[in-house]
Amino acid sequence: MNMTNSSNPHDRNDGWFHRRAADALLLLSLLVAIIPETWLPEQVISGAQHALWPYLLATVFIFTGYVGRRQGMHPMLALLCFGALWMLALGCLSMHDHGLNKSFGGDLAIFSAAIGGFMWAAQRDIGAILFQLRAWTVVTLVGTAITIVALLAGVLETLGTGNRLLVYSIYWGTWLLTSAFPFLYATADLGADPELALRRAKWWRLIALAGLGCVLIVGLISATRSVFLSGLAGLLVLAVMEANGRRLNLKIAVVVGCLGVAAAAGTYTLRSLSSSELGARFQERSFQEDGRFIEWEEMCEELEEGLAFIHGKGFGSVFYSTAVSDGAGTYVLSPHIGILTTVFKGGICMFFLCVVVPLVRCVVGLLTSKGGPVPTAACGGVILYAVMASLSGGWDFKELFLLGMFLAIAVQSHRPMAEANLADGAPHRRRLRTLAVS
Repeated sequence: MNMTNSSNPHDRNDGWFHRRAADALLLLSLLVAIIPETWLPEQVISGAQHALWPYLLATVFIFTGYVGRRQGMHPMLALLCFGALWMLALGCLSMHDHGLNKSFGGDLAIFSAAIGGFMWAAQRDIGAILFQLRAWTVVTLVGTAITIVALLAGVLETLGTGNRLLVYSIYWGTWLLTSAFPFLYATADLGADPELALRRAKWWRLIALAGLGCVLIVGLISATRSVFLSGLAGLLVLAVMEANGRRLNLKIAVVVGCLGVAAAAGTYTLRSLSSSELGARFQERSFQEDGRFIEWEEMCEELEEGLAFIHGKGFGSVFYSTAVSDGAGTYVLSPHIGILTTVFKGGICMFFLCVVVPLVRCVVGLLTSKGGPVPTAACGGVILYAVMASLSGGWDFKELFLLGMFLAIAVQSHRPMAEANLADGAPHRRRLRTLAVS
């Protein structure tokens, strides 16, 4: 198995300041995002999202650092950039008639985060990416655990109704812990020093499992169906990944088997939890009555004008939803099912290019395991985004940044690992992961 490497000192040091500045600002944005909003002053959380400002400053270093590399653009990144330009152009045409609004800037910052995440990963080797992702996971796990304990102890005021214990910051924590779970678990024994990495692998796997445990706990105490199902989806993706190197029909059998067990166990669990808030929410509404599908119908009504369903309405477009504000209704930037936002902003064409094409690429990558364990694990992160965004949320700069990052790793657009950082003569084990595969 050949190892790609880069021994050019200029290539390793190029953009060092940009990378460090972006990493520090991204960590600051993450720290602010996991702080419960009820613990922050009203002046901080009013208006734009409070975690957005350090992220926007980080994008300056990310974009300038990427341009400074003077290298070609990966086709997958080109698709995302084309989609952004398409929706930007449509939004500018609409802005000419209705004027500038906050929604336009919000959409631009949110969707461009996928591009930013791709460019961020493209400027780093897998060792640097994994170091940052592990740091983000530890910080998020600690913050989420503290929030859970504070909610259960009554120290933190809940924003949920009835018996639901929740604050909105905890949802971001569960999103990161879920999407990063398969990747962290599969790459637990990666490191510049293989022997040291193997000794530490069990701890990283425990951290990944602890993160998923927090996700399931949040799903229970907040009675949030999408969070609970996302945690189960993370386990399913990991099961497929652990069949790495096996025949394709075995992986399909694993998927079918897991779905069968989940269906049987899920029915029993829902009956057992029927008296709890989560079980009641699973059974309280039919599909037609669910707010997600009501929003989809209302969004489609907005797209009935002309060819809007094909080309979309661009950045800044909103639609009236009666599924929010306790049924009173208001204008919203995106539907509850975030993955459908691209249909609204860019039409079926951009949905196919920016969502379907990357998703199909990653599904094939997950099932075939071509390229090695690291790209395969990253494919799992992209697939989990699609699953979670099909349940709830997904149109947010933090979630889309993670999507772009995992997509870059999945298509192996990140920097090759320097040969000097690899240990020669490392023992061959099935669980030992290579840092980059060509």
